[in-house]
Amino acid sequence: MAINMNNVGNRTNLHVEQKQKQQEAVVKGAEQAPAKATAAKDSVSLTPQAQALKGMQKQVSAEGTFNKERVETLKKAILNGEYAIDADKLAQKMSAFEGEFGKAI
Repeated sequence: MAINMNNVGNRTNLHVEQKQKQQEAVVKGAEQAPAKATAAKDSVSLTPQAQALKGMQKQVSAEGTFNKERVETLKKAILNGEYAIDADKLAQKMSAFEGEFGKAI
């Protein structure tokens, strides 16, 4: 059984030449294609929840820093067991917060 080495080489060369021609055509097409005058613009839209959180962040940052003395006083009272929690007042505050947060959604 004889093997024809010439055909193998010819097929490989043809394949390589085809690839080169394709690449040259792509490069020529890119050079000849007119450049776009304007780029596409990206856009972002925030959900109502994200907008509400953003508003809360602005409000908190506008209010400034916390009262360090008040925090230290509360820490000492809690550690000493002297801090009493008013459950009714806490429940009202939590309810009001939930109501305000629900309006933003």
